[in-house]
Amino acid sequence: MSEASPWGAEPVALHRPRSMDELRWLIAVRDGTTLAPVSAGTALELGNRPAGPFAPVYLGDAVTGEIEHQEDDLTVVAPATATIGAIQAVLAPRRQRLPIDPPRADAATIGGTLATGLSGPLRARYGLPRDMVLGMTVLRADGVEVKAGGRVVKNVTGYDLMRLWCGSLGTLGIITQVALRVFPTSEFVDFARPLDSFEEGAALATALYTRDLRPEFAEVIADAGGPRLSVRIPAGGDTLARTILGAPAADGPATADYELSRDAGQRDADALTVHVATTASSISDVAAVLQRMQPAVLVMRPLAGVVRAVWRGGLLPDPNQFEIAASGLRGRARVYGGSVIVQRMPDGWRDWLDAWGPTGSPVELLQRTKAAYDPDGRLNRRRFAGGI
Repeated sequence: MSEASPWGAEPVALHRPRSMDELRWLIAVRDGTTLAPVSAGTALELGNRPAGPFAPVYLGDAVTGEIEHQEDDLTVVAPATATIGAIQAVLAPRRQRLPIDPPRADAATIGGTLATGLSGPLRARYGLPRDMVLGMTVLRADGVEVKAGGRVVKNVTGYDLMRLWCGSLGTLGIITQVALRVFPTSEFVDFARPLDSFEEGAALATALYTRDLRPEFAEVIADAGGPRLSVRIPAGGDTLARTILGAPAADGPATADYELSRDAGQRDADALTVHVATTASSISDVAAVLQRMQPAVLVMRPLAGVVRAVWRGGLLPDPNQFEIAASGLRGRARVYGGSVIVQRMPDGWRDWLDAWGPTGSPVELLQRTKAAYDPDGRLNRRRFAGGI
């Protein structure tokens, strides 16, 4: 994949609006070009090629503002271009944090993270990034800013438009500001132990959860060696965790594994990344299917129902075998509303491989939503699932 064009196609222009007024004017123009919003650019490869002529729009100079932390309310309001690292730096002195950890979390912006829906190991305990959102301001495709939600936790008024915008890859509007819930920091104990199989790792993670230990994360990782389980347990539960896992607390391996798992698929050498959302009963089988294609790193998140597999340049699977395996997994995923997303791929594969595949949601509903919010395809045309 060309470094100059992570979208898999060459743009016809590049825009850097210097203010919100310039951004509003740019969005409202109808010249046949689709615009690809860019914040930090940590996940530009996600999605299909834009349809027709397109131009990136870099938001850093237009979307600005201060990070406002309300310590007593456990909330924070930030411009969409604020990095998660910068938000954590504001919260840390007050012993609070935002439990959102997409790949390259320090550099990723909060707006880009919510637009892509990317999550990390902390999803096992805290849920998806959208679950942290209290309020949001979005610039629609007609250049009008709209708001949903608010700045307080007890806000249940109106339709939950935030969930519609989160994960829509900027096809329905550009996020400009968000209000989020935050959490107090806590003490944890790490564990790491080798496994005989993926099934064993899933069973151990489930045993921890059913004993009400609620791991901060529980990752089964396979890279150069066999699979291993890395777990972070709230302090006070370490004695029970040691009994269940049959392993002593770890000084460092679990932290290193957390970072490896979080960033898997977004490193410079990574060429192919597959993300599978599946059920607890089939997660080990999915991991085994992907493992047979010898990825550089495979991550299984039993408590989140997620499997990620990463191949690096020069060590890619055979394209025909990959297409057959992906098609089979997607067929199974449709049965229970899961998904198989190719989050990163070699540029040549985009000619025959749909990044999203068949979606568990009705395509007609996605298309009607796009038609209502962006009938001219001004934002990221055809990059998202269902061809929207």
